[in-house]
Amino acid sequence: MSIKKLLYWCIFLAFYTPLFAKEYTVGVEYIDYYPFYSVNHNGEYVGYARDVLDLFSKTRKIKFTYEVRTVRKLDQEFLAERRFDFKFPDNKSWKAENKKGFELFYSSPVCDFTDGVIVQEENQEKDLKFFKATGIGTVRGYSMPGYEKTDVPILESPNITTLIENLKYNRIAGAYFNVAVALNRVSSNEGGKEKFIFNQKLPYYKSSFYLSTFDHPDIIYDFNQFLKEHAAEINNLRQKYGIKE
Repeated sequence: MSIKKLLYWCIFLAFYTPLFAKEYTVGVEYIDYYPFYSVNHNGEYVGYARDVLDLFSKTRKIKFTYEVRTVRKLDQEFLAERRFDFKFPDNKSWKAENKKGFELFYSSPVCDFTDGVIVQEENQEKDLKFFKATGIGTVRGYSMPGYEKTDVPILESPNITTLIENLKYNRIAGAYFNVAVALNRVSSNEGGKEKFIFNQKLPYYKSSFYLSTFDHPDIIYDFNQFLKEHAAEINNLRQKYGIKE
């Protein structure tokens, strides 16, 4: 190869290498869990999680392609069919019985979350006895750790929108869901921002969202380093989306 051709090739690599960045697929949930994550009317994955993952891929010069699936289909395609390189969100304790025999690699926590009961402000100090008459609502299929042995009626709604409407119109005294998601939803309604609050007197559940993979522990390791190196930027994203930990 002549020196002239070699020079041209070096220039090409210097300017066009980003076009050949390694691409990975991330399986994500088709559910409105904003501000953590959601899918907009154009079918695009949006929210805090998207911004964090995009920031990571930008700093590492890789590319994430987001594959949106229903929760049930996502689990099937990731665990049984391994159609995606990564899954978000994930957690070691979720459906642990389905993961037996698999070697999954998990990141450090991407963000913490709290599931609990939001109520009207005047009920923020009420204990479980108060809710025995009207009950607590949740979304159908949503887990409620700590309520298994209580005699408080649990009323299920088909989705978060109906759940919040039931709370707003006093059909239920409290709504059990992800606290940040529920408060974000009620605050988007007119006059809702000042009316509802998280009742910490009732049982609640704290955990974290993780990024998981079968085949790329090296990327998980690098992602964990990224979470440390860019902690300030990630904290700014939490503030941007109103996520409190």
